[in-house]
Amino acid sequence: MSLSSDEVNFLVYRYLLEAGFTHAAFVFGCESHVSKVHFKGKDVPVGALVTFIQKGFQYMEIEANLNEASAAGTLVVVAREGTDVYGEYTPLRARDILTKDLEELRLTIKEMQERGLGGPAAAAALEAEAAAEAAAAEGAAPAPAGGGEGEEGGEGGGGAAGGGGMGGGGPAAMEEEEQEAEPDFLAGGPVELPPAALRQLDGHSEDVYAVCWCPTANLLASTSGDSTARIWDLEDVAATGAGPPAAAANGGGGVRVRVCKHAGLRSGEGGGKTGDVTSLDWAPDGQVLATGAFDGVVRLWNRDGSLRSVMEGHTSPLFCLKYNRKGDLLLSGGVDKAVIVWDLKTGGERQRFNHHSQPVLDVAWRNNSMFATSSQDRTIVVCRVGDARPSKVWQAHSDEINSIQWGPGGRLLASCSDDGTIKVWHYAADRAHGGDKPLHTLKGHSKEVYTVRWGVPESEAAGGRALLASGSFDHTVKIWDAEAGACLQTLQQHQANIYSISWSPSGNYLATGSFDGQVCIWAMHTGGTLARSFKGAGGGIYDLGWNSEGDLLAACFQNKQLLVAELRRAAAA
Repeated sequence: MSLSSDEVNFLVYRYLLEAGFTHAAFVFGCESHVSKVHFKGKDVPVGALVTFIQKGFQYMEIEANLNEASAAGTLVVVAREGTDVYGEYTPLRARDILTKDLEELRLTIKEMQERGLGGPAAAAALEAEAAAEAAAAEGAAPAPAGGGEGEEGGEGGGGAAGGGGMGGGGPAAMEEEEQEAEPDFLAGGPVELPPAALRQLDGHSEDVYAVCWCPTANLLASTSGDSTARIWDLEDVAATGAGPPAAAANGGGGVRVRVCKHAGLRSGEGGGKTGDVTSLDWAPDGQVLATGAFDGVVRLWNRDGSLRSVMEGHTSPLFCLKYNRKGDLLLSGGVDKAVIVWDLKTGGERQRFNHHSQPVLDVAWRNNSMFATSSQDRTIVVCRVGDARPSKVWQAHSDEINSIQWGPGGRLLASCSDDGTIKVWHYAADRAHGGDKPLHTLKGHSKEVYTVRWGVPESEAAGGRALLASGSFDHTVKIWDAEAGACLQTLQQHQANIYSISWSPSGNYLATGSFDGQVCIWAMHTGGTLARSFKGAGGGIYDLGWNSEGDLLAACFQNKQLLVAELRRAAAA
């Protein structure tokens, strides 16, 4: 059984009419051609869409309460004390069902029950919360007609008399907002970025390995073989374009910098690789920077560069470090073959996983409680926090797996390997339907594939497709339709190995960096044309990263160099 798009459109149209959004209903009805549905509207009961959504919520709540176990690789429901429910049936908040997937909901229920909030206690808590919200709503002053939030419950409420719209602007405000939309500053103009648009950040004394932008501010973090991470403050640069360009850069490129010195690490100078700070990641709230180093220690730093905490557990160099979306767990892996989940509330190990026989090369969260790891042992292991056994073990690559990344929604996982292939895995497929085999094996590169990155499905470039980009030692970048398993395009401009690729936040541009020292920015929404390019002063490129607004692009180099391309400044030049 399935609903057609016409049937869904009709339900939405009816809901808009019933809620009093007559103007929106008229526009939506015209655009979706609801008059062409093959059933009588009067046969559909009032409130049908809301009823279906409520029943869907109830189904999700029931499914999350079921107790699951893995027996011989098959998912089965296990009865406990005469019931198939895990402990006492625990109601969930609508907000949880809206924002979490099934695995996260199950983990939420377990945590609630461990805190004594399962069963009747959860129901009582939900009733108390609903009563508090109702009391707050009654005590709130009504919004003025035609402005502010809608009359019925905050954003998106309002009906016909309330002026409607999110934030109360209505259609006029939406049109005004569209008119004020900023033009694409990468459209048109010369391909080669002028020197005035390149800011050189001086300070590192060894190779710069990785960069990562703070998600909430224009703070750029970088790691190096000089035993330091650095946090560069580019807030003023992004806002005004002020400060000296690369040609006149001195003292850190004219920006404030905080140096995070890793005690116990020796600088790469005269000390081999023992000074390497190998990996980094910002917490989702942008307040804490995590770094991993050659000594196997995870360090947490405040935005001002002060050391917040040290977490020891690995015995060898770290290769990868990732926060989950919630920011309460941190994942690390490296040469000692172990994967550790760190609990950031306690500052200690939450759980240790030892499922690989060779060093761990990459880690990737699927959601807040599930993750995948890849290794030199040619396997991908999918685990759930709290479970000792893996949820999935995928084996199909014939050489070490360099990079993995979950696609939007966590349904598909992409992996790339020294065997020259990319594989796309479908998490939900069970073993009977080929769940232990890749959905697609993407072939086309002639040498090792070092990195893969998913595009943005909502972007103009993707048009709803699952776009996947791959960078290879054959000097090319390929763009794939991951669902169809087809290569859409090959980008050829580089003359050496490609180590880094990065989609812009809009998903319309793709930046690529190579050991030829060149950065290319491709306009994927206009057919993959070369929009911008720039070169450093020699040395290969290890990593690239866009800031959250897509107007600054950082590139770090093999020759101690760190450049930031000020794309908005280039457009104004």
